[in-house]
Amino acid sequence: MTITELLDREEIRQLMAAYNMAGDSARHDEFSSVFAADAVLITSGLRLEGRENIASGIFSAVAAVNPDRPRPTFVRHHLATSKVTFTETGKAQGRTYFHVITDIGLDHAGVYMDEFRRDMDGWKIAKRTVRVEYRAPQGYFSAEPNQ
Repeated sequence: MTITELLDREEIRQLMAAYNMAGDSARHDEFSSVFAADAVLITSGLRLEGRENIASGIFSAVAAVNPDRPRPTFVRHHLATSKVTFTETGKAQGRTYFHVITDIGLDHAGVYMDEFRRDMDGWKIAKRTVRVEYRAPQGYFSAEPNQ
């Protein structure tokens, strides 16, 4: 591993942390800044294209999930095992496990499958596919967005 690759990995790690921390705190501008201008975000039932559409769409979708339930007092995404592979200069792929804690404990968990691209502002998420593999029956996020 070269020093450049090590620095790139750290920048990508910071990018993934910024995505989760901004999302957990509903900081729209910071959340949108982690995406490339032409990025794509895919979850089951939801496909969003473009940096601003992703940020607006994901916050709207989350607000629409279980609208009759009390909102959690906190949401914390935690990243676990992560593997980043550089595919060519300025491009990488990643696979990262995550779990989300709310007032009830473990709310949901899954995997991010990412394509990263370096642009003039540094590394960005070019495409993120979110696959939720577990949902707590009593969890706030027990339903899929837009269903």
